[in-house]
Amino acid sequence: MKRFSYKSYAVLAVVLVLFLSLPYQAAEKIRSVSVATISPSWSMVNFLKESLFKITTIFPSGEFFNFPKMMRELEVLRYENHSLRAQIELLRQYLVADQLIQEQIHQLQEFNVEEEFFRRRANELLRLIELEAHSISGKVIFREPVSWSSCLWINLGERHNQLVGKTIVAKNSPVVVGTAVIGMIEYVGQKLSRVRLITDSGVVPSVRVVRGVQQNQVLLRSVQALLKALGIRQDVSGAEETVKVLKQLETSLEAERSNLYLAKGELYGSSFPLWRARGHFLHGVGFNYDFTDEEGPARHLKTGEPMEALGGGHFIELVKPGDLLVTTGMDGVFPSNLQVAQVITVHPLREGACAFDLEAKTLISNFDDLEFVSVLPPVESP
Repeated sequence: MKRFSYKSYAVLAVVLVLFLSLPYQAAEKIRSVSVATISPSWSMVNFLKESLFKITTIFPSGEFFNFPKMMRELEVLRYENHSLRAQIELLRQYLVADQLIQEQIHQLQEFNVEEEFFRRRANELLRLIELEAHSISGKVIFREPVSWSSCLWINLGERHNQLVGKTIVAKNSPVVVGTAVIGMIEYVGQKLSRVRLITDSGVVPSVRVVRGVQQNQVLLRSVQALLKALGIRQDVSGAEETVKVLKQLETSLEAERSNLYLAKGELYGSSFPLWRARGHFLHGVGFNYDFTDEEGPARHLKTGEPMEALGGGHFIELVKPGDLLVTTGMDGVFPSNLQVAQVITVHPLREGACAFDLEAKTLISNFDDLEFVSVLPPVESP
């Protein structure tokens, strides 16, 4: 018996060593096959469960597995309600995407394209509208607790590219919720894909500070959502006065018509792979404006003055809490002008440092509970 036990342990050890020695591509293949196998299995279990409960409702109470009839019917209704809610949510995502495109088209019509600044904004919006028009919405089907802030799986793959007749879901395709980046496609299977999240330390989007109308739009959406909620709950104490203040704030935010593009840098994830630690937070490094680009002249690191006009008294902070961070397009993965995060802390400039470090928070409030996302076509190589 002992000899048999020792052999079993030896075989188990050899198997473990072989698995640990597998090359990266083979391990990823096994992993994707496992997820692809588990996901349909859960769907099949739910389908069988629904069928079983529907069958049991035919029998009088106590005649089929001794289940109370009322509990069976309630369970069936719960399952059907869950399925309907998922379908409605997916439809809502498509409607939100359509509304977003309409808003961007309206914004595009307001640009004075005779000015170079607005011409660039119009071209960026046109590119975004084209990408969003070809996007595909999908559902999050699996998220490993041990890599919660690193990756998740969605129910989109090569099969969906074939259905639309265009390559949308591909390696490095940006993944967004609205216009906010949450990650990029890392692996594409036949019916599912793995998304590497921006909260993972391996994803490094290139971003820059935006201050003005685009920054205000983030706050404006929250204000409008609160106004809508208070319009329904007029019984809340002080609602009328709060609505007046919020409407004044809404008017003030909508009055801003310009953007100021400032410091550029990079964002990194938290590097905490276990569970949900620091899932919303990002670390920014290298933020400065040390060379002239199409958005303006190089600026002094401490005063923000244009380098070509130092001493002119045009002081401005290159980055400060509350600033919006948008993609620059310089990383070759994310198209320019997608929203990423909001600055919450700017670290004091270290002695001899040539750039600011900062802490930022993702714009997606339910980052830990994502259900639906949109995949944009991959950025074309120049």
